[in-house]
Amino acid sequence: MASPAEAPAPRGNVVLLVVLSLVAFGFAKLPWLVRGLDAATYLGRNGGFLATVPLALWVAYARATPAGARALVVVLSAGLLLHANLALHRPGDANVLALMHLPILQWTLVALAFLGDGWRERGRRVEFVRFGTELVIFTLLLTGGGVILTGLTLWLIHMVGTHLGEWYLKNVVPWGLVAAPLVAAYIDSRRRGQASRLGPRVAAAFQPLLLLTLAPFVGLVLYRGAAAYQQREFLSAVNAVVVTVAWAILATLCEGGRSPRRTVIDALTLALVAVTVALDGVALWAIVAASGASAGGPAGSPCSAPTWPSSVAWRACAGDSSASSGGAARSPPSRHGSPPTFPCSRSGAGSSF
Repeated sequence: MASPAEAPAPRGNVVLLVVLSLVAFGFAKLPWLVRGLDAATYLGRNGGFLATVPLALWVAYARATPAGARALVVVLSAGLLLHANLALHRPGDANVLALMHLPILQWTLVALAFLGDGWRERGRRVEFVRFGTELVIFTLLLTGGGVILTGLTLWLIHMVGTHLGEWYLKNVVPWGLVAAPLVAAYIDSRRRGQASRLGPRVAAAFQPLLLLTLAPFVGLVLYRGAAAYQQREFLSAVNAVVVTVAWAILATLCEGGRSPRRTVIDALTLALVAVTVALDGVALWAIVAASGASAGGPAGSPCSAPTWPSSVAWRACAGDSSASSGGAARSPPSRHGSPPTFPCSRSGAGSSF
């Protein structure tokens, strides 16, 4: 009897694929069908569900996942949907961070549907990493082909003089986007018995490119110091780099065996890990430096060495209202009648009161 990893896709997969993609497309169009529903907010909270929930349901059916695991996928999907739309609607950094990490839980739904009761088995987990890597590759290939097909279709529509271009962009393109992961999973399921190594080989091919890209960047970061990289954008970029490198390493390690080529890949993997750890260390260094600055001004910053007048400038940097209103601490006007400028603005150009 074939193992679940090698079993062919059951009958009815294509019908289920089309049905799930149409349901996901219907939910994606809700902001344009329901008045008062902001499209950016709705898609920001639910965009990941439009891809992962149909994919998890299709994978659970295609791999004949046990009924208990299927029920758990449905319950967790409903719980995450309610949490994202009811508990994370208030503005705030905590909710923003929760929404940023929500795709991890969404991908866990796919993992649960794929692994079922065999999540303790090492072979199943390795197979899931291969599945995820090839799913991303096939999805990108399908999306790229869809872009080319869309351009050709719009050109033909323009040539014949019809006005279907806007309808095509508003309906066919979104349906294709939500259907691409499902089609990629279907393609992977049909090749599952062929011992595919596409994912590990593509990841191994990108490892030298990642190393050549990251090594000079880490050197430049270490040369300039952490103080220049305290912006949130830099820290977000580091997170993206760490996730990308971790996925490439996991995909590469899934290809077992020993050979001279494998020894070179292992050396590249070790170097890539070292560079990524160094970059992550710089990011942690920047976070510590930023925390020290917010706590009272780090040594060497403009707030630690105010220029004029010393006591008033420091209290203004610390946010003391008495530094700018009333009493002996009132700031005198400048020579030209404008308020004095202190060297503590966030932009580095000084701040005036």
